[in-house]
Amino acid sequence: MLKLTNEQIQTAKNVPITDVMQWYGFAPLKKGAKWLTYQNPFRTEKTPSFMVCPLTNTFRDFGTAESGDVIELIRKFEGCDFRQAVAKLTENPNFSFNCQTSSQKSAESAKETFYLQSLKPLQNTTLLKYIEQRRLNPKFAKMYLKEIYYKIDANQPKNYFGICLENVSQGFEVKNIYSEKYYCLGKKDISVIEQGKPKEWLIFEGMFDFIALLTHLNRTINGNILILHSVTNTEKALKYLENMKPETLYLFLDNDVAGNEATEKFMQAFICKDFRKLYNGFKDLNEMILSRCNT
Repeated sequence: MLKLTNEQIQTAKNVPITDVMQWYGFAPLKKGAKWLTYQNPFRTEKTPSFMVCPLTNTFRDFGTAESGDVIELIRKFEGCDFRQAVAKLTENPNFSFNCQTSSQKSAESAKETFYLQSLKPLQNTTLLKYIEQRRLNPKFAKMYLKEIYYKIDANQPKNYFGICLENVSQGFEVKNIYSEKYYCLGKKDISVIEQGKPKEWLIFEGMFDFIALLTHLNRTINGNILILHSVTNTEKALKYLENMKPETLYLFLDNDVAGNEATEKFMQAFICKDFRKLYNGFKDLNEMILSRCNT
């Protein structure tokens, strides 16, 4: 394994920490002379105590006294080690904020304001090819996902497009197949598909995790579906489910630190069955499916 260079580490440290917070769906609640105050991404609290300093590009959790730079923040969000965090910030398109043009940032950041041009059944050959590249069954993707065309600026000449799923706040969680990014148009929230047994709910982190399970089973599911789109939406999901009064939750979250923490929260609140053993050794079910197809 090659040693990280000082240049790689410094490039990662220079990624604006406010961009990272925005990517994960967090906007500052209060702006001070030096610090920006955010809702804590990692726990529920009545008084926000998570602070970010753009000048030093660092964060501090005043509730736990934890602090660190942007690399440490990625480690907390992703549950990864130092090397993986540096790679996510410098090499992986999902986190290469510093390499994006202003137009890319506009298209791929969470946007409260956007101009919906059209919402269609999933049929675009380019988008379907992407589904197939992930070894997911297009039949199931077509049942639940759509293709979206939109603009960030009403005067821009061409539409952006991607694969999407609408959330409960009438926003759209969108997958950009070219940049490998997920982003939200409108208010970020959970997605819910009510079907089948009313008291049984299956919980997924992402929309492709759901399609991966259908692909793995090669059939549809008799149960309600809740998709977080990010583990930072766990508290929203718990509040939503309180009103649904479910008898059983079936959990299909990621095999990582963040997935562990979210799973624990669900299990403390409801009767749950953790199905991550189904893809033990892989981060998620889609990763397992890809691995089997490549062997």
